[in-house]
Amino acid sequence: LAGTAVSTDPRVAAFTSLVAERIGGQVQVETSGLAPGDAPAAIDTAQTTIETLLASSPIKFAPDSAEIDTASDAVLVQLAAALGQVPNTAAELVGHTDSQGDDTRNLQLSEDRAKAVMQRLIDLGVLPTRLTARGEGESKPLGDNDTEAGRALNRRIDFNLQGAAPATPATTAPAAPGSTSTTA
Repeated sequence: LAGTAVSTDPRVAAFTSLVAERIGGQVQVETSGLAPGDAPAAIDTAQTTIETLLASSPIKFAPDSAEIDTASDAVLVQLAAALGQVPNTAAELVGHTDSQGDDTRNLQLSEDRAKAVMQRLIDLGVLPTRLTARGEGESKPLGDNDTEAGRALNRRIDFNLQGAAPATPATTAPAAPGSTSTTA
């Protein structure tokens, strides 16, 4: 992310400055034309940006843990910046696991991971009132749990922006096996 923030909304300017400070660089946030509530097109654009980021750089975790891998910090900063594009839009973070292990443990792990991502976004300046987190466990697989590549597809964090058009399977699923998976 490069450039400088251009915003008349003091909340967006403050958020952009905070993110830029935390990453040691500049962040470009274009907000011209947005009404006090975020425009549906802006929400859809932010949703697409988030899905693209997650497809190319999945959020990774330590095995069988909600501890976020430090390699995922860059994508989390970019996700925070994408959320900054729509400062009046709520985001639901949904954790998923593969089917390895106990169903109850996987449900808890998926929720714990979603909450860990939510906390990191809050640490990066996203208002906590904008975020919710929940876990789905292994209940909504994208891939075949009988293969490693399929299990990798199923270990993920989804972002659902309030007011965004529903994601299609092509934008939710990664481009290549394992490219958006989290690590069990």
